[in-house]
Amino acid sequence: MNGSYIKKYAFIVLAVGVICVMFACMTMQSTPVEAVDNKSDAQGRDVSRLDVTSTDPGSLRVWSRDFMSWQRNKTVCSNPVMDHDGVLSSPLGDIPISIYNPKQDIWISRRIAAEHEFDGWKRKTIINILKDDKSLDFIDFGCNIGVYSLTVAKMGRQVLCIDALYLNVQHVCASVKQNKLENKVDIVLNAVSSTRDRVQLAVDLKNMGGTFVDSQAEFVKKIKGKTVSGNHYSNITTITVDDLLTLPVIDKFQKVFIKMDIEGFEARAFEKAKKFFKKIYVKGVLIEWIFHRGTNSGLRIVNFMMKHRFRPHSLHTLKRLPHSPSGAWPGQDILWLKI
Repeated sequence: MNGSYIKKYAFIVLAVGVICVMFACMTMQSTPVEAVDNKSDAQGRDVSRLDVTSTDPGSLRVWSRDFMSWQRNKTVCSNPVMDHDGVLSSPLGDIPISIYNPKQDIWISRRIAAEHEFDGWKRKTIINILKDDKSLDFIDFGCNIGVYSLTVAKMGRQVLCIDALYLNVQHVCASVKQNKLENKVDIVLNAVSSTRDRVQLAVDLKNMGGTFVDSQAEFVKKIKGKTVSGNHYSNITTITVDDLLTLPVIDKFQKVFIKMDIEGFEARAFEKAKKFFKKIYVKGVLIEWIFHRGTNSGLRIVNFMMKHRFRPHSLHTLKRLPHSPSGAWPGQDILWLKI
């Protein structure tokens, strides 16, 4: 093969290559591409680690958030099984529920095992509030083994069940599967606070529902007294209430009633909740009040709720309570209703 032929052949190959590159560039330019960053979609929802199968009917949906983004947690409930079989009575019928060993969890599990009951009148009050507005769904901060979450899901409402303890989440998963409520319940495995952090979960002896975040929690420990062991279950990442706005399924929770029982951390949760309460319509909030009565944390919660046009009511009578700057009302729980 002579030199001139080789040069001619090389030129042809080069020309073909240039034409191919130009064609590829023209194709890319003529195809419209929506500019979406790697963390959010057009609605601002975090999709960087979103599992597109997460909303498939029949699948358990457990979410966790790290310091960067939400993701589908596929390990904590990969094989949910009932621990100890319990039956929870409700106005909507009996609900099978996975409970702990009643000898070890003496408050919720023992009560359900013996009486098929826990917080029945409180759950009935929430049911009645939800019945008055069929558009309301339910967010359960500190859902424990799912007593409230399962009851509301049984109504057919969407439920967001949030808990920091993986053992509780595993029980909820088993109960959700047992009751075939997978299409009604989303679960979040995170603690809730005012910042994103890694914290330890402290043990409340013989009360799995009393598990709390051991961070600046001296007042909580004082109230709990001897039931606090000094041991810890695990580390967990905290989220803020505002972080829920980027949860991939938050579109299902645009009008809600909230139950908040996070063992003394309620005031810190409200510190980063302004965006959430501005974006989401909240009909009412039931707050465990024993850690806040007449305290600085009570003052902070009262200020937040009053600013967002909520007023305190008795959970027993549903009557409005007199104004108290530090929330010095009697009772274990306070019901805040939107005016």
